[in-house]
This record gives sequence, structure tokens and C-alpha cells, in this order.
Amino acid sequence: MKKTLLTIAFLLTSMWAFNQDFTSLADIAFNNAEDYRTKEALVKECASFILSQPYKSEEQNKLYGIQFILRWMEGTPDYMFSLGQDYSDLCKNDLELSTTYLAALALAAVDPAVVDKSSDNLSKQAKEFFLDYCARPENKVKTNRSIKKALEEKSGQIGSPEP
Repeated sequence: MKKTLLTIAFLLTSMWAFNQDFTSLADIAFNNAEDYRTKEALVKECASFILSQPYKSEEQNKLYGIQFILRWMEGTPDYMFSLGQDYSDLCKNDLELSTTYLAALALAAVDPAVVDKSSDNLSKQAKEFFLDYCARPENKVKTNRSIKKALEEKSGQIGSPEP
């Protein structure tokens, strides 16, 4: 049964990967813990898509993707998400940055490269994914003071001796 569900999830994910049409995500129901687990590939796809779109993009699939991610985050029994000071500092009151940060947080949870799935580590990884997004010029992120400072720290510019 698990193999069948995983195969179906993979096929659906493959179809969406080519079409990037997330309109049907609203129809996906989460009835039990297994539903949340089998949808992790879709969560990863949606988060990756959101993190590939420019800041303030009018892409409708971004909206569908973030709605799906939020429903998944709200109910998944496998991960605990916390929005701490980093979230507050980096996103301020910017809804677009907030949804991008949440996509980064979901991606951290389902990314197999992230081994430590504790709430603190997920937040740390989400910050890294988010800052990587902000650092890419093609995303055209209007950086606030906190993002600028975090990007400088990440690149090692702060605290390094001047030549």
C-alpha cells in the first residue's frame, strides 16, 4: 500500500513538475498522518518553486503553492515549526518575504540533506535557504537592514580584518 501511494505521489509530482500548474493542490485532503508524509514530495516541489520565483512575482502558482504548504505545515505530525526572532527580523511586516521564509522552512523539513529535523535546526536551515534566495540578484529582493546584515555575516564580511 505504501509503495502504491508513493508511486502515485511520484507520478503526480512528475506531472506537476512539467506543467507547474498548482491549481489542483486545494483539492488535496489531509486526513491522517500518512497523508502528510506522502505529500512531502509535493511540499518540496511547491517550496522549491516559490524559492525560484522573483520577489513580488505575480505568479498565481505561488499563491496555490504557499496555501498548500501552510495547510501541510499546520497539520503535519512529524515536524515542529517555530517562527523566532530571525523570522521577525528578516521579514518584518512584508507578506511576500514571510511566505518565502515559510517556504524555506517547509523545504528544510522535507529536504533529505537536512538530517537534524529539530525545530531549532529547521529554523537555522530555513534562514540559510531564505538568505540564499535573497542573495540571488534575479529575485530582486528589496532587502531591509536585517537581511543586509545577515547576508554580510553569511559572506564573512563582518568581523573579518581589513587589508
